[in-house]
Amino acid sequence: MESSILAVENETDKLRLESFRIDSKRRYIRNWLIAVSATLILGVCIAVLLQKNTAKKRQLAEQEAILKQQRLDNLLKEQELISIDAMISGQEKERQKVANELHDDLGSLMATIKLHFDNVKVGTKDSALQNAQKLLEEAYQKIRGMAHSKNSGVMSDQGLLSAIKKMAQTISETNALEVTVEDFGLGERMENSLELSIFRMVQELVANAIKHAEASKVNIQLTQHEDNLNIIVEDNGKGFDLSNRDKKKPGMGLTNIEKRVEHLEGNFTVDSVLGKGTSILIDIPV
Repeated sequence: MESSILAVENETDKLRLESFRIDSKRRYIRNWLIAVSATLILGVCIAVLLQKNTAKKRQLAEQEAILKQQRLDNLLKEQELISIDAMISGQEKERQKVANELHDDLGSLMATIKLHFDNVKVGTKDSALQNAQKLLEEAYQKIRGMAHSKNSGVMSDQGLLSAIKKMAQTISETNALEVTVEDFGLGERMENSLELSIFRMVQELVANAIKHAEASKVNIQLTQHEDNLNIIVEDNGKGFDLSNRDKKKPGMGLTNIEKRVEHLEGNFTVDSVLGKGTSILIDIPV
């Protein structure tokens, strides 16, 4: 009887020990799964953070590249505007130089020769002398006209409005193109270099109407509102397709004028319809 009881107790102890081992193994597996899961979760979090950090770095690099390109574009644009300024200044100096040489040197020489011819005491029937005097007079007048034309910009004693009106009158007298000028609210004289720049732009726009637009009428309007000058140059020419303007149609000259206006911190607008003419609007702070 006692041996049976001991056998049962031993079997019970074995079952308890096996149960304890099973529980320990379960706890070990559970802890191992928890550790693996935590490691995986941590790895995923680290991967997500690394991806976000890489994406942010890439975005910052792209933004930096865009900023560098913008700075480069601005620098190139500024250099281009400086080149245009230098070109315009050089052209104006060359015009002034040619005008002075025509007027002071060659003009004075021709006037002296003409004076000598006028004082020659010969018969009025000498056809050779009469022809020479006539040709000399024509040459003298042409030289004066060239000097006047080259020097017809915005002079210190003239001003923008007077220069534009004089240009319009000279062109209209050819009967090839009627140019009218309207002014509203123009006050005191502006800085001479600014007046000169505006005059050259208007001059180029009128030249475009003559050379490209095949216009018969051009109207120039100059309106000053306090510190802003509005310029409108309209023609009744053939117009052009604005969608093709970016193709840089040769000879139009609008690109340089637009850049010049931008350099003066102004606005440049083109309105053109095929067969109905062109309007150029320029707003410049003065």
